[in-house]
Amino acid sequence: MRTCSSTSERHAPLDKALPVNASSQTPPSDAALVPAPFRRMLAAEVIGTFALVFAGTTAIVANADGGVSHVGGALTFGLVVFALIAALGDVSGAHLNPAVTLGFWFARRFPAARVVPYILAQCVGALIASLPVRQLFPDAPTLGETIPAGPDR
Repeated sequence: MRTCSSTSERHAPLDKALPVNASSQTPPSDAALVPAPFRRMLAAEVIGTFALVFAGTTAIVANADGGVSHVGGALTFGLVVFALIAALGDVSGAHLNPAVTLGFWFARRFPAARVVPYILAQCVGALIASLPVRQLFPDAPTLGETIPAGPDR
């Protein structure tokens, strides 16, 4: 049985950049300063967060019309997270959420240098996922937003 290790143990550190061309005297581009494995990790976080937000938000908005039950919405989130951890866990750790990234950092299981890029990648994935959901549901002004109930509403 394989044991799980933290992402910081499995991937190269950030300061080990891949050279663009060893014989070239020109300085490397910004893309070359980020190692390829770390770019794959960030891309996995963008794709994973996109899938989670797209599927989850779509299920919640569809439930507003009674198309999906509360159980269906919960299953959507649970199964998507399960599939993403299985598919992306070995690439990026499948954090999929800034709270998870911060939790790993606070627990000292994730390097501080990777926290901000991970959170930015997750925010990009979530924002990109919201665009097609907005197009699919133009009549849903809040896209499943939780609105507090109370006397002011």
